[in-house]
Amino acid sequence: MRIFSVLLWILFSGCWAVTGPGTVRGRPGGSVAVRCRYRSGFEDYPKFWCREGGSWHCSNGVHIVETSGSEAEVTRGRVSIRDNRALRAFTVTVENLTPADAGTYHCGVEKFGFDPRTPVELAVSPGCWAVTGPGAAHGQLGGLVSVRCQYGAGYEAYPKFWCRRKVVLCFNHLIFETNGSEAEETWGRVSIRDNHTQHVITVTLENLTLADAGTYLCGVARIGLPNPRDSVEVIVSPAAALPPSIPMEKAPQTTDQPAAPPFTRISTRSHVSSSWTSSSNSSLDSSDVPAQSQPNILYPLFLIVPVFLCIVCAVIWVSVQYRRNSREMVPNRHAEELPLS
Repeated sequence: MRIFSVLLWILFSGCWAVTGPGTVRGRPGGSVAVRCRYRSGFEDYPKFWCREGGSWHCSNGVHIVETSGSEAEVTRGRVSIRDNRALRAFTVTVENLTPADAGTYHCGVEKFGFDPRTPVELAVSPGCWAVTGPGAAHGQLGGLVSVRCQYGAGYEAYPKFWCRRKVVLCFNHLIFETNGSEAEETWGRVSIRDNHTQHVITVTLENLTLADAGTYLCGVARIGLPNPRDSVEVIVSPAAALPPSIPMEKAPQTTDQPAAPPFTRISTRSHVSSSWTSSSNSSLDSSDVPAQSQPNILYPLFLIVPVFLCIVCAVIWVSVQYRRNSREMVPNRHAEELPLS
């Protein structure tokens, strides 16, 4: 029966409509963030998180937490869920983890019929957790977000770092880091500060853009030794719309000077700078496209109609010829059947 259910899931349209990280890990008392993505067309559907109950169903058919179909964050106990339609991704955060939380869960889209979903294995283990982060941090477009990561005793004098994750390492090895002191270090829109007394690293990102969303690492930099670290999912939600009573003015466009990039990131190790985000002008509105490049719908019709008429005429001509030949053949057949006198 289980195999049959899995085959149905593969054959129908829900297959691969939702993808997740596969496995996430957390420590007891900590938190974990699970980010699941869905394909285009599912933006308006509610998203859910539930514990697997076998045969690709939720345990007791109950969702632990689900959205209402909007981007508003929904919290139920220690679990929260938030949808981001622009990125087509929803994030589930589980706080104050316990060993009983370990198991297989489903993140999916609730729709009529079968709900597209993907399994996520949650592992909860004491292990060796020298650095722990919040799991996920939320911020609004144009606002700021602060991330606090705690580290164990004995790491006070080591530099602390913050970087964008690529698989398990820092992206391009470009990082933001302290020099081992409690002095705040700032690069453009990013700042990092270490507190030796509380054993806390605080990273602040200002003027958030949608490109800032993603997975980051906060950790302790050690030369010649593994760097203790933890991953943090940064979620950027669109800014709230202004009330209708407030007029919105279009910002004047100037062509005298090119727009400056949002900010650059600098590695204190290699002193290399690169652009943090790509240009926001990569997508064009349809009204900006010249008229010559707009598709002409009537143009194919002028080709299809004559071809269709030619085909109809050919069919009629063949039919007339066939009937004429049939009539000419009938008298000859009657003449052959008459008996000879």
